Amino acid sequence: MRKRKGKNDVVRFFEKEWSSFLESIDDSSKVCILFDDDADGVASASIVFKFLKETYSISPKIFPADWNASTREKTIRRIKNSSCTHLFVLDIPNFTHAEEKSLKGVKVIVVDHHPPLSERPSNYINPRIIKKDVYFPTSCIVYKLIKNKKYSWISSVGVLGDHGVEECKDVILDTKKLFPSFIPTSSIKDEILLDTTPLGRLTRITSNAIVLKGKKGCITAVKAFDSVKSPWAILLGKSKYAKNLLEWNRKVEKEIKKILREVEKSKIEDDRVVVYTFRNRLKIKSIIANILARKNPKKVVLVAQLTGDKVNFSLRRGAGIRVNLNKLVSLLLKPIPNSSGGGHPEAAAGRIKKKYFRMLLDNLFKEIKKENNKSS
Repeated sequence: MRKRKGKNDVVRFFEKEWSSFLESIDDSSKVCILFDDDADGVASASIVFKFLKETYSISPKIFPADWNASTREKTIRRIKNSSCTHLFVLDIPNFTHAEEKSLKGVKVIVVDHHPPLSERPSNYINPRIIKKDVYFPTSCIVYKLIKNKKYSWISSVGVLGDHGVEECKDVILDTKKLFPSFIPTSSIKDEILLDTTPLGRLTRITSNAIVLKGKKGCITAVKAFDSVKSPWAILLGKSKYAKNLLEWNRKVEKEIKKILREVEKSKIEDDRVVVYTFRNRLKIKSIIANILARKNPKKVVLVAQLTGDKVNFSLRRGAGIRVNLNKLVSLLLKPIPNSSGGGHPEAAAGRIKKKYFRMLLDNLFKEIKKENNKSS
């Protein structure tokens, strides 16, 4: 009888595929990295970037992801025109086999942790193929594949940013051994790490750079991680890239305080759900949702950012709630035309036309009421 794989075994299943791809890289290779524009994507790209520089003396070209279809095509064309021979695709849930085929002559490896694609690229590393309920952020997967503890602090930023601490505690503990004062707590939980530790501050700084500066923020964050050997060097502004991150963080934190005051006026709630709405030029709903989820530990939180005739929303759950938000967002969006969304059990997001917002909220309150009735 075949032994079932534990959660810590699932990454090992892909080690041969990872090693084979690395073995195809030599001194003449031109390597590119395409990565998601969040803390997990940036941390994943930073680890691979540093690893390739230190192991192969290669400085890869880096490309933050585009989610809009037309601009995504432009990024793919830029990768084609860069004479790229090898492409790492990190934390991108929808990089398809068709996109791989369009990159003729380019060897591609995808590392991801979202629900697996049905039409997968040739080299596709995703632990959820082996164990569907495992939740390793991509920065955790990359760290486990490379197996070098000096990258643990970078991985920890991605893990915390993607709410993955519970299943990646070994990464956090590796970091704590290297930099004890960076994680000065024995309580290894997402909300405590984010609110009370220097690791949490660095995670927020990384996310805030992306919120304020978009692709430029992503690229600067990767360069900041590459320019130092210690998290303290970023927190203390020891490189020009680190100084940029700190300056941008101050601006975003000022804006966050303003939004948190304003959203209280829009609050709609019952005993299990709370909804907030706001307008802002920054793409900041995810950060606001994370903060408000910690303020509402026994509720499902929906934060809606209104932009023109569209509503972009984030779903979060308080620490005392166990609703699967990925399943919930699918249920909410099913009856709404031209909607999109997805995510993870702990965090999800979506996009709808403004005229369907009331329908979304009605569906939300109904579904949570059903969930509550099941558990009572």
